[in-house]
Amino acid sequence: MSRMMTQAVDAQDSISFFVESSSLQRNPEETFTERAYILRILFSIRNLNIDSALNTLHNMGVFIGEYNKDHLYRLHFEQRLSLLDANQTMQLLLNIEVDSYEDIVSEMLAVYEERVNNSPFLCLKRTFEENFGSTDRVSSVVIWLFFALNNWECARDALLVKIFEKAPRIGNHQEVVMKLLGSSLHGLETEKNLETDICIILKFLRVVTTSSGRNFIEPRGDARISADDEVRERTSRFKLGKLRERVVMSNSSKANSDKDFTGSWKPSGLPIIDSQWEPLSKAQQKCVILLSSMAPGMVESTGDMIKILIKSHEHVDFSVFSKYQPQYSETENIAHNIISLLQRFSHVIDVDQSSSFEFVNNFIQCCFESSLGVAQLEAMSLCLKVQIYVSCHLIDRIRKPVYQGLINAFNQRAFHSDSKNQLPNFISSHVMESIDRWSQTEKFPPNLVKQILLPLCL
Repeated sequence: MSRMMTQAVDAQDSISFFVESSSLQRNPEETFTERAYILRILFSIRNLNIDSALNTLHNMGVFIGEYNKDHLYRLHFEQRLSLLDANQTMQLLLNIEVDSYEDIVSEMLAVYEERVNNSPFLCLKRTFEENFGSTDRVSSVVIWLFFALNNWECARDALLVKIFEKAPRIGNHQEVVMKLLGSSLHGLETEKNLETDICIILKFLRVVTTSSGRNFIEPRGDARISADDEVRERTSRFKLGKLRERVVMSNSSKANSDKDFTGSWKPSGLPIIDSQWEPLSKAQQKCVILLSSMAPGMVESTGDMIKILIKSHEHVDFSVFSKYQPQYSETENIAHNIISLLQRFSHVIDVDQSSSFEFVNNFIQCCFESSLGVAQLEAMSLCLKVQIYVSCHLIDRIRKPVYQGLINAFNQRAFHSDSKNQLPNFISSHVMESIDRWSQTEKFPPNLVKQILLPLCL
């Protein structure tokens, strides 16, 4: 893997971890990527009151949505698990472009009027133009510089150098960096003025979303799960007309994807014939594999849960699923399919569901609290807790590789090389005993199928 690709992967892991940890409100789905980017940028800006900035953006007509503030603040500012270094920050900035640089400048001039020297951005613009000429042709670079100069997470000098490496030739990089870092504009940055400038810029930026860009938001996993998940290049901005246009296009795309039936691997002995299996979407197929791999003592009725997903299949005898046992030789393939499905839970789990998943928190506390440290428990997102909950209801020989795959992926994104705080990727005998005791009174709830699996199949 090339150095550039490695950096992109590292950025993807870190950014998707931040987004997953935020449990950011998913709806409206059409603007989720843009809202996630804006929230991530706000958390990178020093001396910024994030609550106040979100309120300012809302008054400007830019809706971000609710998120798990307590968890994200603790994880980002206290544990510092989701910080980006200079390389990762540069990868984030590369997915941001200026939609209307003229509008940004015009709105700031209108806001500040005779007080233009109070604007951190306008001061940066003036400093840049005094030394290197007009900013019109390099507007994206100026925006990147503004974010970099106000970044608290990484080495700003290193980030500035990387920005100029991506920019057209402006001059000696080291000289430029020293001038910007040594300029007096930093003393002008009152918190309120910085907030104003940041919000105006975010209002007029667009996120350029390519295949790699979209993956920055969602965890890496199996991208082939359904036709609806084909990654398309798109640009976006927070305008109502554009939003309506995209909603219409999204609905049309979903309608077309519903007609695109493509079969995938089916475990041997699964009690459903090929003519009933092949019309199912890939998401439905993976959900059936998941539910069919549940431990019998941990569910009331496998068939009833599968019926929720494929209730249109009138001729399927759902009762026979309770007798199905996955073959030993297919354990690896089954685990792979289940992991790829569980990794997509972040697509449907958000802060709005926190109260309805209280039983999941109780499960984690009851079964894992004695085996994990406080920092480890606090780092776990709601999405990860639900993933663990589901994986622990699988039969033992499938549970182990699925759990290991989930935890390894989480550790990579959350703790990187910090092996001391990483979550153990195995289930101890003590935890297994706790899970068994839990399952004696608490069975896998069919409502979870409706809350998570069914939306993934729509």
